[in-house]
Amino acid sequence: MTLRTLFLNHSATVGGAEFGLIDLAAHLRDGALVVLLEDGPLRERLEERGVEVKIVDAGAVHRVRRGSMLPGAAALASLWRAGREVARIAGDFDVLHANSQKALVVGSIVAKRVPIPMVWQLHDIIERPWFSRTNILADVLLANHCAERVIAVSRATAESLVRHGGDASRVHVVYNGIDPAPSSAATGAGRDCRQELGLADVPVVGCFSRLAEWKGQHVVLEAMRELHGVHVLLVGGPLFDEHAYEARLRAYVREHGMEDRVHFLGHRRNVAELMRAVDLLVHPSTAPEPFARTLIEGMLAGHAPIASANGGVPELITHGETGYLFPPGDAVALRQLVARLLDDVDELARVSAQALEHAHRDFSLSAFVTNVESHLRAAAASRPAGAWRGRAHEVPA
Repeated sequence: MTLRTLFLNHSATVGGAEFGLIDLAAHLRDGALVVLLEDGPLRERLEERGVEVKIVDAGAVHRVRRGSMLPGAAALASLWRAGREVARIAGDFDVLHANSQKALVVGSIVAKRVPIPMVWQLHDIIERPWFSRTNILADVLLANHCAERVIAVSRATAESLVRHGGDASRVHVVYNGIDPAPSSAATGAGRDCRQELGLADVPVVGCFSRLAEWKGQHVVLEAMRELHGVHVLLVGGPLFDEHAYEARLRAYVREHGMEDRVHFLGHRRNVAELMRAVDLLVHPSTAPEPFARTLIEGMLAGHAPIASANGGVPELITHGETGYLFPPGDAVALRQLVARLLDDVDELARVSAQALEHAHRDFSLSAFVTNVESHLRAAAASRPAGAWRGRAHEVPA
């Protein structure tokens, strides 16, 4: 039986949480509608996969940041208006999937007005100082009283919610699944990428994420400063208010004479090919990572990823077996690890092969969408018999 799912995401920027949404909505697209609270690249990505999208303008909502104490009156009014607008179309669906924290707020308004069962997919580790006390309190209250279930992307993510008072009986861990097709299709493309970048005969370390201070690209630059023959690819650009961080990275590169071997590639669509082009993949986050899709994508590209040991990362990597861990922010430890692995190709090949098997076995896309769908169906089954349903949704041309 077709599951009529209303997906809700506040942002139209494409990040880790949105990649999972794209895969999930595409799997359920026959009965799905995705509502975005702004227009942007995510709409295009969804429509490329045959998913219907509706834009509901949320105005001032996007000016509220995670660490802010309280949203302003304009933002609160925008949240209420967005919830009222989404509620008008929600009655024709079986379940509401809220894919972000702001979506949880809007979705809670919808869930109570219609009513419709809501599932919140939690992609963040909600801890101070990254989230204000007000943010954390709101998340816990809404999750406990408005969501039928919470799907957490890692144990670390789930535990952060429960630690602050979240109802453990509602929280379920489902690891993200990654489609191996892009990486498989990119086999052999790495050599071409290296030729195009002029890096055919040099060791290359790659870092694949948006440019943000907590993502730790500065740690990689500090670590590579003394490894004079090693080139660095920084794949990804700044989002939100992070352009100043990119400027600081570029200034560091100039100050230390690294311009000829640090390559800022910006946002790219050919990430799978670029992953095949590097010798080592490093993920150096200084703040706890909820999941880090990049690590699994790297494994599928044939890497034993090197990552900071924080958040959900140790759930994905066993040190020396499916990748390597180092203390967050420790550039010296990272430098030593990179130098050793570039010299020990046999060990690197062994661990990379184990990582590839691990990614296929434990992080399959089919298992991810099946598990999330089962939680959505369980939530939908909680809807009272005879609950009101509105008219079929209409998506403007």
